[in-house]
Amino acid sequence: MSQKSKEKIDVKLIDISYHNLPYAAIASIVIALMLCIGLWNVSNHILLSVWLGLILCTNILRYMDARYYISTSLKLTSGQWKRRFYIGLLINTLLWALFILVFFPKDNILLQSFIIIMVAGLSAGAVASLSSYRQFFITFFVLFLTPLSVILYLQGSMHYTLLSIAMIIYMLLMIAMASKFNKNVLEIIYTNRLYRESERNLKRSEDRVLKIFQQAPIGIFSFDKQLRISEYNQGLADIMQTTLEEIKDLDLNQLEGHVLYSDCIQKIFKGEDVFYEGPYTTLVNKLELWIDVRATPIYNDDGEIEGGLVVLIDITDKKMKEEQINFLAFHDELTHLPNRSLLHDRLDQLLAHIERNHHFAALMFIDLDHFQTINDSLGHHIGDMVLKEFSSRISKIIRKEDTFSRLGGDEFILLLSELSSEQLQAVNVTLKVSEKIHQVMEKVYKVENHSLHLTASIGVT
Repeated sequence: MSQKSKEKIDVKLIDISYHNLPYAAIASIVIALMLCIGLWNVSNHILLSVWLGLILCTNILRYMDARYYISTSLKLTSGQWKRRFYIGLLINTLLWALFILVFFPKDNILLQSFIIIMVAGLSAGAVASLSSYRQFFITFFVLFLTPLSVILYLQGSMHYTLLSIAMIIYMLLMIAMASKFNKNVLEIIYTNRLYRESERNLKRSEDRVLKIFQQAPIGIFSFDKQLRISEYNQGLADIMQTTLEEIKDLDLNQLEGHVLYSDCIQKIFKGEDVFYEGPYTTLVNKLELWIDVRATPIYNDDGEIEGGLVVLIDITDKKMKEEQINFLAFHDELTHLPNRSLLHDRLDQLLAHIERNHHFAALMFIDLDHFQTINDSLGHHIGDMVLKEFSSRISKIIRKEDTFSRLGGDEFILLLSELSSEQLQAVNVTLKVSEKIHQVMEKVYKVENHSLHLTASIGVT
């Protein structure tokens, strides 16, 4: 246990001692008055009065010290308060020991019994009031009960000797009981500290989880058995591009017909964890998204499923980038035409198709004349715009089954498939396509402030 923890426990023990002290002081005063009244006719009045005055002063001061501790704003250390308490206890106990040694009657059995009963009552009350510290109750019981045991033993008879032994046993029993009380007090303090520490840790954990929930850049929400959204975060509203107020009224029953409803939600109520990645149209403003969903059942205290917890990530940008990467792997970055890789794939498919169906096809090599001059004189950005315009024009005049590809620079290939099973007819179709290309080439290319005329060289195989 750390020193700081020990100091906190010490403060609590001192607090318990001082809160018990007013009752102990009052009890000590009341018993002292009763004893003085009972012994007044058989004792020295002056000595008895002096002793009573001392016991009254001591316990009044102890009572005031306790009230001062309870009400004061002065922050003394626990060690200082402990010393003050112990000094008062020691003085009070010595005064009681003095009373037994001086005023215990030797021949009056009735008064002896009266004193023994008062001593037993006072010591029994001390078990609870002094149990915070072993030092406190051991000091009290030893100094308070030992003189009485000695006085009884010195009476000389067997009965007094037995009574003396009984008093020693009683003292040991009181110490044992006070030790048990002390152990219980410490256990209660430890338990309370652990409970409060656990409560604080739980509160801190709840605060951290709440902050994560509220500030997470992903969507998090829960729903009940009726598929009503119960808790949700700002991340969900951001993904849906809406407000928290609009999400509050969402009902997942509106997803009926979507795979999220028919498969995912139903699995949750079967106790299964759910994983989904795919397209999704938002319920609020019909956004087309690509989402990654992780969901798990929520159980109540009886182990019954009462809803689900969903974590939703918008992966639309990631999916678009993946599609763009896949697209650029098979297409020219500038013109978006098929590149060499896609052309080779299409050519392999075409050759296999020709071998099966015995149809003719054509491969046209197209090269823009004097294109390098445009690049050199007007700049590459003008050249790029010309290539894009040329690609667009040719793409509009060919069939969907044909492949128009850019090899690089101003070199293009047009793959014509399914021309005809007759060679002559296939040649005629190819010539017509070539004529169309020349026709679209004749139109002026207007690029920024430039009007350009282009021609192309075409080779056919």
